Amino acid sequence: MLKSIFVDHIAAFPWAYPIDGETLRVVVRAERGTVQGGKTLYGDKYTPTELSSVPLVKKACDGRFDYFTAELKLNPPRLQYVFLLEGENGTVWFHEQGICVERSSVVFFQYPYINEADMLDTPQWLTDGVVYQIFPDRFEKGDPTLDPVGVTPWDNEKPTRASIYGGDLEGIIRRLPHLQELGVTVLYLTPIFTSPSNHKYDTSDYFNIDPHFGDRETLKELVDACHGVGIRVILDAVYNHCGKDFFA
Repeated sequence: MLKSIFVDHIAAFPWAYPIDGETLRVVVRAERGTVQGGKTLYGDKYTPTELSSVPLVKKACDGRFDYFTAELKLNPPRLQYVFLLEGENGTVWFHEQGICVERSSVVFFQYPYINEADMLDTPQWLTDGVVYQIFPDRFEKGDPTLDPVGVTPWDNEKPTRASIYGGDLEGIIRRLPHLQELGVTVLYLTPIFTSPSNHKYDTSDYFNIDPHFGDRETLKELVDACHGVGIRVILDAVYNHCGKDFFA
């Protein structure tokens, strides 16, 4: 029976999320090949008899699971919804408490409200951009005077996870013509703030550039140079954790 299949969904990200102020995208994951399609019934939680319906569309398969999506228009934004899934042996309801055959047993999923903070407005320049990520210490050495004590020779072919090679912001500026030739439109830098490591994810000072990479003026020079050739710059600023030397 179809009711014995594996399906997965909760009314929270990444299975339910707003794509604008009036539209919620829902995602159902099902065991590969067991669900052929279906629909989502939804409406205002305070008028449960007035439901709209949109089809579930298969969007992806990762070899083990099929992924179905639907976009629900919210008006007003107090949403409840349930899925009706179709398989080779019939249809079942997929709801908050599992799978059932009878409509009377359904307990709706609830999505109470779309908050503005939950919406991601992706700029067009990122949507169709060519992004190049740089780990500054390993990219290009521009100013050897910034090298820390014990820096690893640039031509050493056996780095360790702790090796520091001396790449810096000046080196990135030097290589901008190469990045232009590649068609890069967005430069993504891993952390560049003060830190004792080569990767800089253990930040100790968020207000200053690591002295082995350069300083604020060097960063400004890099950003200005990038903007001058149509390249935008994204900084990886890590705030959910910090280094042991951070004052807090």
